[in-house]
Amino acid sequence: MADYIPRVKDAQSRVDPGPLRFDEEVTFRVVAVLDEHTLQLQNGLVVQLLGIRVPPERREAAIHYLRKFVLGKPVHLRFDQPPEGKDAPMPAYLYLTNRLFVNRKMIEMGLADADRSISHRYRERFLAAEERRKEATMGFQQEQSRGVFRH
Repeated sequence: MADYIPRVKDAQSRVDPGPLRFDEEVTFRVVAVLDEHTLQLQNGLVVQLLGIRVPPERREAAIHYLRKFVLGKPVHLRFDQPPEGKDAPMPAYLYLTNRLFVNRKMIEMGLADADRSISHRYRERFLAAEERRKEATMGFQQEQSRGVFRH
């Protein structure tokens, strides 16, 4: 054992674990909406909603939603992946304390699409939610074109 040489030298954590507590019931308050998928918490942690992609044409609507329904609210976080770099936002799944899953809700509402560029725990569920939304939208448009909703 005396001649053991670690493979990873000078390894450092990508995230300062100080502001994080991994207890299931820990809540954080959202204090700022930085963009359409990035939020700042009261402890200084910056999180990015994992698994969603907001197209440019829906950016303002997504920001409006986050400001109206998430800003100032207590939230729970769940983690799946480390951040891309030392100062990058922490990718997270965000839940309101009433258990509303914000990442998925934004897809269901049409504010975001499922991010196909990465693999994550809820990828298939997000893709299915997006598909259901598209099918519902298509059904509504077809009924509207047939005059079902005309008065």
